[in-house]
Amino acid sequence: HIDTSLIVNNMSYNTGYYWRARAHSNGGGISSWSEIYSFTTSQAPDINGDSSFCVDSYQNYSTSSTYTTNNWYVTNGTIQGSSIGNSISVYWASSGSGTVKLVRSSSSWTEFSDSLTKTINIYLKPTPAISGKDSLCEYSANETYSTTDNSGNGNTYSWSVSGGTITSGQNTSAISIDWGINGSGQL
Repeated sequence: HIDTSLIVNNMSYNTGYYWRARAHSNGGGISSWSEIYSFTTSQAPDINGDSSFCVDSYQNYSTSSTYTTNNWYVTNGTIQGSSIGNSISVYWASSGSGTVKLVRSSSSWTEFSDSLTKTINIYLKPTPAISGKDSLCEYSANETYSTTDNSGNGNTYSWSVSGGTITSGQNTSAISIDWGINGSGQL
């Protein structure tokens, strides 16, 4: 039995390796070493794209891997178009968690296959309800208004007011307002 191949596992990404060979005969003879050959392993797989967003959205994912076959798989979402290549577009229709998985493979003499999975968090779209006084005296100061704090779900807050001035809390779930003259204001 002549063994002319060797499979080496657990090699590091983007690393140069060198190898050479020699033959052993059944009669005990050993050849000279071959010339030294080298190769560099592929870069580590990467998946670029958002991992937290609201339901009912399209998100794009890509990899910088350019010389292998890239197959994409998703859970809890739907790939729009081809699932093969350097990028995909995914429609996320339901809330919860999902995954984007990239499987790279090559059929050249440097055969390999590897994969990377990215966890996705898909949140319900917020439906804010503002709490606070809706009738008050002119020039009322430090009136507090708030909505449910969903900032941990990737939501952000941006308040606007007419007829008053936001004095604190912009970009949070609660603000303070100093109201102006008699009339109507809007938050």
